[in-house]
Amino acid sequence: MPEANASTRLRLVGRARRPAAFHEALAAEEGLRKAKGERTRVRLMASGCELLQTTNVDSLMISRVSNQAGVAKGAFYIYFDSRSAFLEELCREYVAYEMSTFPELDLDMDAYAMVRTIVAWYADVFRKNSGMIRCLVRMTDVEETFAELWNRRNREIADRIVSFLVSFLGIDAKDRGPLRELVNALGDGMDQALFARHRIDDAWHHTPAKRRSFVDLHSLIIYRAAFGGDPELPKSSRFRRLVEQTGRR
Repeated sequence: MPEANASTRLRLVGRARRPAAFHEALAAEEGLRKAKGERTRVRLMASGCELLQTTNVDSLMISRVSNQAGVAKGAFYIYFDSRSAFLEELCREYVAYEMSTFPELDLDMDAYAMVRTIVAWYADVFRKNSGMIRCLVRMTDVEETFAELWNRRNREIADRIVSFLVSFLGIDAKDRGPLRELVNALGDGMDQALFARHRIDDAWHHTPAKRRSFVDLHSLIIYRAAFGGDPELPKSSRFRRLVEQTGRR
């Protein structure tokens, strides 16, 4: 794969805090490029990303990506050595972008607000970029490079959460092992729930009420697992009455 130098690397990282669909961020990035070749490269990546929202990666053909981008199929190979090289760069750039949207957390936050902020961020990222995440996971079965990238992505998310919790809870850094296991287990559970909801043919993510319920429910589950009790839920939470009733038992 042609090596992307400092002038052609995506400049999305560090600009975003509110998660967006990666293909939209790429489209915005294209407008910042002055060189035609750079714009074409980014447009091809944006097209591939957008197609993955509705197409299984196994069915994603170079011809479709090129057509979507308005680029001749032969021109694709000016920018990428192969389909695999294209997918690898796309996934690497996505992971870097995803990390740049990780929410800012404040040690003065209420514990439940902190948990809900993280859950809402991850659910939003997953919903808007489910095609990229499905692609990355599927490719872990094909090439070791993708497995390493997926594992590194998960480690970095867990590291950020654990590092914050160590300070938030006042835990000795030497005792972070069990906390890391808890974060990993809860993260695995969220991944399974999100993969089930964001199938290619699933319209679940178009329902705002269901998205809020998902975030509320998983925030409650994670809070209970991490803190061993129930939070003081806001009046807007549809689970507040349930928590109040079960708390009296």
